[in-house]
Amino acid sequence: MMPVKITERHAMNDAVKNLDAPSFESFLVQCQILSPDLLSVVRREKGKERRSFEKILLNLHLINEEQLTELLSDFSGLPLADLSHHRTISAVVHRVIFSPHLAAF
Repeated sequence: MMPVKITERHAMNDAVKNLDAPSFESFLVQCQILSPDLLSVVRREKGKERRSFEKILLNLHLINEEQLTELLSDFSGLPLADLSHHRTISAVVHRVIFSPHLAAF
């Protein structure tokens, strides 16, 4: 397989951007998570604050992180992975790694 040249990659990226795929913003309006008026408010805030659309949604408390994750999963068609049990595993690993008994190793 031949490597793709940078100029070809840019052309492909432009072609992908021009597809008539719905945006996450329009998806939220279609699902009635946001009204068109509220979408305008979020877009205005995004322009002022120079943060991502998703961060603005969270900062305005329109949705929480769990809802955002679920909505992004629904929008993208990618399944969610429940990692809640990994917090416990992470805490155990942290205790083992930083155990004073293992500090000599």
